[in-house]
Amino acid sequence: GGGQVYSAEQLWEIQWASGDAGDGKVYHANKYTQESRWEPPVKPKEWDQAAAARVGGPWMLCWSGEGVPIWLNTQTGERSETGPPQAAAAPPSKDDRPVFVAAEKHE
Repeated sequence: GGGQVYSAEQLWEIQWASGDAGDGKVYHANKYTQESRWEPPVKPKEWDQAAAARVGGPWMLCWSGEGVPIWLNTQTGERSETGPPQAAAAPPSKDDRPVFVAAEKHE
């Protein structure tokens, strides 16, 4: 616990880097999503500081080259549009059992 908390702008600066392609051309790459592009990445119009504050564990708030937020699990490579799963503060009650709707359709 007690990890460094970054602002959304800082997270964006951490993940996007520029490099020389060797022929004078500069490319831009996101070290988390592995996206690379010739055009400079688009910065988000609005920084979601609340989302940035939720970064923790393996989950990193990333942005595509077009400025679209992407949640990335840096251990599994899993991506989410809504953010990291919230850790349960208390054991789930009996009513909280998952409902496997998709499985029931295959009967």
